Amino acid sequence: MSEIQKHLDRLAARLREQPQPKNASSNGHSRPTSADIGDDDVIIQKCRGAENAAKFADLFDHGDTSGNGGDASGTDFALLGILKFYTQDPDQLERLMRRSRLARPKWDEKRAGRSWLRYSVDKALKDVAEVYDWGRQGSRPLVSSLHSPLGGASDDENNASPEIEVVWFSELGEPKEREHLIEKSGVKGYPMVAFGAGGVAKSFAMLGAGIVIASASGVDHWLGLRVLEHGCVLYLDFELDVEEQHRRVRDLCAGMGIPIPKKLAYLSGVGIDPEKAFKKARAFVEHYEAKAVVIDSMGLAMQGDMEKGKEVLAFHGRYINPLRRAGATPFIVDHEGKLQTGEKHKHKTPFGSAYKAWASRSVLQFIFEEYREEASELDISVRQTKTNFGPKIEPIGLRFTFEEKKVSMKTYDLPAEELLDEESKPVAGRILAALGIEPATVAELERLTSAAQGTIYNNLSRLMKTDPPQVEEAGYKGRSKLYRLFSSSPEPLGDDEVMKTSPTTVASLFANPPGWLPTQLEKYRENPEQHFKPLCATVAAVVLGDSLRAGEVREEVERILEEGAQD
Repeated sequence: MSEIQKHLDRLAARLREQPQPKNASSNGHSRPTSADIGDDDVIIQKCRGAENAAKFADLFDHGDTSGNGGDASGTDFALLGILKFYTQDPDQLERLMRRSRLARPKWDEKRAGRSWLRYSVDKALKDVAEVYDWGRQGSRPLVSSLHSPLGGASDDENNASPEIEVVWFSELGEPKEREHLIEKSGVKGYPMVAFGAGGVAKSFAMLGAGIVIASASGVDHWLGLRVLEHGCVLYLDFELDVEEQHRRVRDLCAGMGIPIPKKLAYLSGVGIDPEKAFKKARAFVEHYEAKAVVIDSMGLAMQGDMEKGKEVLAFHGRYINPLRRAGATPFIVDHEGKLQTGEKHKHKTPFGSAYKAWASRSVLQFIFEEYREEASELDISVRQTKTNFGPKIEPIGLRFTFEEKKVSMKTYDLPAEELLDEESKPVAGRILAALGIEPATVAELERLTSAAQGTIYNNLSRLMKTDPPQVEEAGYKGRSKLYRLFSSSPEPLGDDEVMKTSPTTVASLFANPPGWLPTQLEKYRENPEQHFKPLCATVAAVVLGDSLRAGEVREEVERILEEGAQD
């Protein structure tokens, strides 16, 4: 046998003896153990030869916490971020950490059924994007996780993107139900934006949301919407300072009648590199398992060209998405551009690129309505201009009352005339409300309701054919036909009652009857056979926004009338 063949045989035998590589993953698959990768000393040497060797030495050899603002826990995660690139074995990571100068007695304290250090190690391993390939002596990305709306996370130390993974829906089992932090408006893990012009108290409102989420004092509503989970909240402020925000927190808590929540924290981003500020915010989220981070405001935090979609998306990818991956829901305060001549407020969007709204899943617009100086009251209307999950919420009237060391936030019903062009309202109801103010032509109804002329014509035709009719012709205005409420129709169909937060059920309508309902019931009792059908049509117009759907409410109306007769 030649010498060359002997060398080839020895090489083949050596390769057969090497262990097969295993895929590291953060989504439930096996991670390589220390038997599959380098031993502790080899890993330390790898760290000393890497591009971030200086940072490793500061953390591992000197226990330097200054790079994380003196935050010992944040420094722990910084070192784990370096080490987990080379090993994903939790036992090995714990050994390596204990060899560092960061080691301290706190690591042995109990947290969530394990030591503090092991808790930190397990938490760090939930977010691993790229690992060192010991077979190729290089790096390789992890597959994306199915447990996050974002998939896999990019590792801070290596800035790598997750590998694209194809999954089969049929193999995923029963999907989890969507979870909300705030009902209807704040879906967990997805950004929510509150924007508006200056002086509309949007920052006060979003700070109020943070207070309610962080509170353990029984406050569970924000803007009239239920807050479904409570926990730690961070207010990341790029505009003011801790003293001013502390005063605001004191005043808002006084208005709510609660003490300042122990789980509400503050971080100033003023004059600080956004990279450092958001990194600190992410460490806070990971350490305290925060529910939300309020960012005030995006314009100052971004420090880029807000009119370029590429820069907006880069901001979300670099700063917002890591907070989401860490488990927090971002609440972003933003601004809107100046109102142009002939432009409606409802058509405004956050200032800059349309991607600001497109990258978010719930967008709330704050619009100034009125300020009464004598009472120190500011009225704002809040409209949800975008939602990706379910129908838009009804417009909300929000009243701020400013007193000495006290700010109250209360919701109120918006007047009918302010809701005429709300697309969330049925067109028939908007027409009736508009005609309740004064007779109008189709062109005027189009301007008032923002509905298309064809849709208005169709609804007018149906409203004139109900029994009794709800709308009638009223002559001409120039060459255009004029329409008005039918003179025998119950007046409230054109009153505020239709367009305020309308009853959502027949039962709630009868439980809190508007002014016209007793009159209609008296006519019904005089001649039930003749007036039952018109009564159902009227109820359907108020509850469903369409009198032609009378058949849908007939059974419920009949049951309520029978119960009333027995009382």
